[in-house]
Amino acid sequence: MRTGPSFTILVKLPRPFETHKTNTKSEKAASIQAAFEGFAALLGDLHEESYIYVQDVRAASYGYGGRTQEWRYQRAG
Repeated sequence: MRTGPSFTILVKLPRPFETHKTNTKSEKAASIQAAFEGFAALLGDLHEESYIYVQDVRAASYGYGGRTQEWRYQRAG
């Protein structure tokens, strides 16, 4: 068991045009593995309880300036 440092990182994948499931489960798993290996290269022998959280965010659920990304997409047409 690894007993070194650990980390937690949140990765948000915005979907501004509501393209459902633009990243497959396999692609996400590969990205999580690559991120873990990258942090291990920087920090050394990591504790296995280091978390990488990938969050798919729908365009209607985020935005800026008081407008959602869905609102912007609908008007860009």
